[in-house]
Amino acid sequence: TLPDTLPEDAVLGIPTAFQSLTVFIDGIEVYSLPADSAFGSLIHTVSIPSGSEGKTVTLAFESLYTTPNISLCNISLGSRTAVLFGQLDHDTGSLLVSLIILIIGVLLLAVSGLLAGTKTGRYRFVCLGTFSVLAALWILTDSNFLQFLPFNSTSGVLLSFYSFTLMGVPIIQFIKLSSHERYHKAYDIITLLMLANFLLNLCVSTVSVLYLPKLLIITHALLISAILLFLWCLVHSWVKCHEKRFNTLFAAFFLLCAAGIIDLVRFYDNPVDNDNSFFFKIGLLVFIAILGLSSIKDSLNLFRDAVHVEIYKKLAYTDS
Repeated sequence: TLPDTLPEDAVLGIPTAFQSLTVFIDGIEVYSLPADSAFGSLIHTVSIPSGSEGKTVTLAFESLYTTPNISLCNISLGSRTAVLFGQLDHDTGSLLVSLIILIIGVLLLAVSGLLAGTKTGRYRFVCLGTFSVLAALWILTDSNFLQFLPFNSTSGVLLSFYSFTLMGVPIIQFIKLSSHERYHKAYDIITLLMLANFLLNLCVSTVSVLYLPKLLIITHALLISAILLFLWCLVHSWVKCHEKRFNTLFAAFFLLCAAGIIDLVRFYDNPVDNDNSFFFKIGLLVFIAILGLSSIKDSLNLFRDAVHVEIYKKLAYTDS
């Protein structure tokens, strides 16, 4: 039931995730979004007609998921400006994390452009920088506030799915560089499967964006397979080779995996929740920061070794 007093431009802010929505006030339809237009997670700003004080609001949802969960607890009521700023305040954390990760990714790619040669760790910076940019794009397009910007409503949904399906490719290649050679082929196979999954999502999206959520289980299965392979390689390298880099990689990746598993469980428990990637975003930020610093340290050591080799060559030439 609506309160007895409402602002002049009163609106309801109603969140949905791949759901149709019809709003009635005292049995009269005032808003409707059909199922074939319910792209991604949306915040519906439903204008309340004047004279609606004290009347009853009825909401009708039709979900594309098999879950009955609806985010009714997050419905807001107020002026249009207040609702929009409330959504911006809600998404501020995600937007800041996205911006920080994007800056880190651009810096890593810039560093890779300054490095030359195969022994400088350049490919590590390319992989980690590309992963950071894709992760930032995924977090950004997952923000509900972007729907209020003037562009096609399906663009954000497509970019979100595309970046998510590709995000595992560069980080798998990054981890491959630190793994034993006997597992390189397995990493390459998972990389090819992820690229094939991206092409599948690309083809399916040309038919209908609404089919994309049904393909998420494939992406999740590939990510879990990559995690299991990484853990197997990690145990082998940690026990057999005692590599310090793998200690750093273990700490960073373990944190990211733990955060991802928590959010994955939350997603399958309630896919309509507003932010089922909260812990993953924090873990992602720490993960990229740790590996970025580790890569910089390794590259500086390689550069120092290369300088020492050149000095020794010149000394040997002078002595002769």
